[in-house]
Amino acid sequence: MGIIAVPVMFLLTVGVIFLQIFLSKKQDKWLVLILPIIMFALSLFNAANMRGTGNLLTNILSIIAALILSNIPTIILLSIYFSYMKNKKAKDQLNKLKAGIVIIVGILIIYSADVYVNYIKLDVYTVQPSGDIVSKDGIVYKFDGKLTSDYMSGDLKGEKMIGKVNGDGFLGRRIYKLRGIDTKNSISLNGLMLQQVNTTENNSMEKIY
Repeated sequence: MGIIAVPVMFLLTVGVIFLQIFLSKKQDKWLVLILPIIMFALSLFNAANMRGTGNLLTNILSIIAALILSNIPTIILLSIYFSYMKNKKAKDQLNKLKAGIVIIVGILIIYSADVYVNYIKLDVYTVQPSGDIVSKDGIVYKFDGKLTSDYMSGDLKGEKMIGKVNGDGFLGRRIYKLRGIDTKNSISLNGLMLQQVNTTENNSMEKIY
């Protein structure tokens, strides 16, 4: 019985696809929606007749999964229809969509180029494996717990990005100038789940923030 059912289902599927292609060429939106509507109705019927497990979340997930899987034929049939849309309105909409995509891609390319150029211009700092010591051009910054606490609480704020960490990639850690504090005295080291302030040992200036 199962051996016979496979070719029958295959022939039925092929027949439905060819019928949808034929209807799509007619460009009658109501006529061409008959098969997708039938498939969608069958998917709803299938989901409505599923047996529950007693667990609400499991039942909901099962219904969603069943709707997605059983609507694959619906999506295929609609895709065939849209692939055969050749009227002027469809072409205009497609051209607008293409223009929108080109504009968005162009903006993203320009923005990405600007970000990368700014990244190239950043000063390079060296961070010890422990992460507590940062250095650049002979200036050594050590972890400052007090200023780090102020920085994390928002009392001390970063002003602008000034550096990147040697060995880190494009998405790696960054060095920021602190508002009201010279970079020769203190800097902040930021990264994923990382916010800390490092200070030079000879930093005796009064912090202003």
